Amino acid sequence: MAAAGTSATMPWALNRILGTKYKVVMGYPSSAAMGLALERGEAQGIGSTSWDYLLTKREWLEEKKVKILYVIALQRFRDLPNVPTVMEIVDNPLDKNALKLISSTSSVGRALLAPPDNDKARTAALRAAFDRMAKDPEFLADAERRRLGSDTLDGQSLQDLVADVAAQPQEVIERMKGLTSPPK
Repeated sequence: MAAAGTSATMPWALNRILGTKYKVVMGYPSSAAMGLALERGEAQGIGSTSWDYLLTKREWLEEKKVKILYVIALQRFRDLPNVPTVMEIVDNPLDKNALKLISSTSSVGRALLAPPDNDKARTAALRAAFDRMAKDPEFLADAERRRLGSDTLDGQSLQDLVADVAAQPQEVIERMKGLTSPPK
């Protein structure tokens, strides 16, 4: 794992905020490699992985081989309603906002973009088409067959989220940098 990935940065942040004692082992190049290390007993956990990856490991969930302690998201995940977000386990407002910067990437995901001067009617048509596709039973069935998650935001909500994250004050950005930097 890279020092910039949430598999490392989130445990470091939680160590600093909550006093947890996560030890981050660097060098695993992917979620699959981290998962294999977990299965082999080389590691006792994974600091962060995608839901799409976990869907390829359904037996972990079905057989309760793993326990998901938190989700890195702004809201609880619909498939894990009893698992808190990292923002829910933190009390300090500055820390919450710093974690918001990290957690927002889950909501943004793989966003579709158009130029800022895109015609409003065209933007509305693209958003409506995307929203219809995201609810289409055939699309959802295909995503399920491929073991791909499909948890989308509507275009206006996504635009508002990006604007909120981009407007965070420098104090929050500096706090996030401090929380997620490698330990000395």
